[in-house]
Parts: sequence; structure tokens; C-alpha cells
Amino acid sequence: MKTALLMITLLTLSVGAASAHELTAPATVAADGAGHFSFTVMLHVTVTAANGSIYINGLDNTDVGESIADGFCISDLAPGFYPWTISGNLTDLSLGGSVSYEHSLCDGWIDTVTVNIIPPAVGLELTSWSTIKARYR
Repeated sequence: MKTALLMITLLTLSVGAASAHELTAPATVAADGAGHFSFTVMLHVTVTAANGSIYINGLDNTDVGESIADGFCISDLAPGFYPWTISGNLTDLSLGGSVSYEHSLCDGWIDTVTVNIIPPAVGLELTSWSTIKARYR
């Protein structure tokens, strides 16, 4: 009975520790006039955990594409903050887009953040001599 109680207590402690990590990113980011955007995803590791995997999905109107990085639970991440910068461009400047970032650690913790990319305003579009000529013909 003591062994079962000890196992339940250890399981409860490990699940509590797994949920203590935090993944944050801005909810929205505005693209500049050329459609370029950049933002930072911040992983806050609160207790030492082996690195699991990272999945990035930028297929929604961005050129970020899709990436998977597997840590194979080999290297440990010490408690601290780990930034990951994601940069890209909108493929269609008239539409918004989104990028999702998912990170998992080998203690059972996993989280996903999605950043919505706001398209540039019409007034912020890059102006060239040919667009000016076309407007005033």
C-alpha cells in the first residue's frame, strides 16, 4: 500500500512539473509594406527537462513552410528562457496569414501557439514608379 501511495504521489508531482512550463508568443503581428513579418516565441522551462520536438506550420499564406525538429529526448534544457525567432513573408499581401509553433518536452509537456499575421494596410504598400504611373493614367 505504501508503494502504491508513493507511486501516485510521484506521478502527481511529475504531472504537476510537466504543466509548469510555458510557451508564449504575440497573438498578432503586423506585416510591413513588403509583407515581411518577424516575431519571437519564448519557451520558459521551469524544471530541467529533455528536449522533445518542435513543429512549425507556416503554410497559411506565408513562405515559412513546414518544419519539424526532433530532439530525441537526448539533451536536457535547464530552467530558463529559450527564444525562437520566426521570420517570413506573406505570399499574398491582400490576405492575412498565420504561423503555428508547437514545442514538446520529454516530461510529457506540450503546447502550441498560433500567431495571426495582419496584412499591410493599403497605404503602407511599397510604391514604385510603375504603380504611380498606373494610378494617374
